[in-house]
Amino acid sequence: MSFYNLVYKAPDPTAKYPDQDPLPKKLEEMQKFFGLKVTGTLDRETLEVMKKPRCGVPDVGAYTTFGGSPKWETNSLTY
Repeated sequence: MSFYNLVYKAPDPTAKYPDQDPLPKKLEEMQKFFGLKVTGTLDRETLEVMKKPRCGVPDVGAYTTFGGSPKWETNSLTY
């Protein structure tokens, strides 16, 4: 399930909310992304979508670009 960005990690006992399981939240994100009924459970419909080929490209990227909202300060460009 790591291909789907659903890697399960055992809950960290030192975490702020150690009883929360991250898997349902990730399933909800995926279901929302694909327009499925958001249940947070691995149902038949979700599993069918997961089995479809997507050319090796992850569906939802887990990345950030820049903090805040950087703005280009120059309006006139030259080269």
